[in-house]
Amino acid sequence: MGYEETGMTRIQKEETSVLSRFVNEVYFKLSSSSMLQKDDNFGWIPLYYAAHSGNRELVELFLNHDNSLAYKKNEKGKSTLHISAIKGHVDVVRTLIDKRPDICELKDDRDRTALHVAVESREEEVMKFLLESIAFQDLINEKDNEGNTALHTASSGGDFKILQILANDSYIDRGATNKGGMTFAEIILSTNLLNDTEIVSIHA
Repeated sequence: MGYEETGMTRIQKEETSVLSRFVNEVYFKLSSSSMLQKDDNFGWIPLYYAAHSGNRELVELFLNHDNSLAYKKNEKGKSTLHISAIKGHVDVVRTLIDKRPDICELKDDRDRTALHVAVESREEEVMKFLLESIAFQDLINEKDNEGNTALHTASSGGDFKILQILANDSYIDRGATNKGGMTFAEIILSTNLLNDTEIVSIHA
């Protein structure tokens, strides 16, 4: 057993070393050739790919080289924060906000914040992190281009656990209405996605 553990530890160390060398090589090639700001045929820069894959180390290296990258948006108006939130990479989200707290204010082409897209993607850990983040505190009730807050978005999705976390957060405005004049409670009742017990629990 001890031999197996030692062998596994050695393999893990070797894998970590290989990954670290790869990250440094990628960073060196990109930064030395001024390609960090250049997007590809899909409108993506290297930072987006690093965030999408959850490579926190590479994200940090890119931002240390040029922190303005955090403010760039792709063709759909999504920033690196949106991309990492959608994929559920909470470590990347944390790194981005630690580096540039004001990127929390960035919205996509539908005026959605990182919280909106995390809720829509049902990424619970990212959602909870954003709710607890001081940098995001004043943005929790931001509305998209249809007047929906993150709570409205959750109500349309019908995920009970996500809804419960949001509805019980002290900063959430449960009475907010969207452009259709609907509150989150009215959306819940109109979708029929929750059972009666869940609805009562949410409204409690």
